[in-house]
Amino acid sequence: YAYVDLGDQPVAQRDLGGTPTTTWLVGAPLGTPFMQTASTGAVLWRVEAEPYGRVWALRTGSDRHQPLRFPGQEAEQLNLGLNGATERSYNIFRWYRPKWGRYSQADPIERHFRVKSNQPGIKGLRSEGSLWKADWGGFAYAEGSPTRMTDPTGLAVWVCTRVTDWGVGRHAYFWDDRQYLPPGRPRFCGTTASSGRGRGTDHPERGPGKSKDPCFRIDGSEGKEDALMGCCMATANTGPYIPFTPLDCHGHLQGCTEAFGLHFPGGPGGRL
Repeated sequence: YAYVDLGDQPVAQRDLGGTPTTTWLVGAPLGTPFMQTASTGAVLWRVEAEPYGRVWALRTGSDRHQPLRFPGQEAEQLNLGLNGATERSYNIFRWYRPKWGRYSQADPIERHFRVKSNQPGIKGLRSEGSLWKADWGGFAYAEGSPTRMTDPTGLAVWVCTRVTDWGVGRHAYFWDDRQYLPPGRPRFCGTTASSGRGRGTDHPERGPGKSKDPCFRIDGSEGKEDALMGCCMATANTGPYIPFTPLDCHGHLQGCTEAFGLHFPGGPGGRL
């Protein structure tokens, strides 16, 4: 099978076996298909789903192959007779269970950070001090708002810090952990004046993960990666730069984060 997308919306499914045929997909506003039709308009498959994606009623087409669920997810196809009743969906980096409304594995990058955050020198797990978010937020789908947001890969944008090259203070930068980035889009962004190599010179950043830099995930950033990174790249090196004030690298990232209605978690370890 092959799928045709229009923007972020799947619109058609091509059956490439035997005589190739095309069926058409009708989706909810965020892109989750709920109906599949033939070229004649006949309904081949139709479901009614709960907010977190669990199929509440399979109205038509229990023998149809239609595995697409939330954006980026494919339902586990145990056999044709169970289409729509599967217990979990594949979301590239981990499995999602619609009955739970959560992933069955934590965000793989956040899990590495939680281990590292227990080491001396890292101030807490999150700036707001919520241990519940640190322990369980990594299992959530789209910040617990599946009717407003999507999480196509189960990943997000992060705020990371590291010691500057000159050894005083901590430089903060954004890290985009999507597997595939738009052409020409860097994976990290920050104010180069504070990176340790002078304004206009990028420092190769390492991002979150085991034996890398400490990072906080920006909750709700799923689906807003381009907006956050675009804001950073457009404004990172414009205007005055004053270390250890709201006009430094930390303040710049906070401005971009809050401009899109998101909570800025702060940089791990703070400015110093």
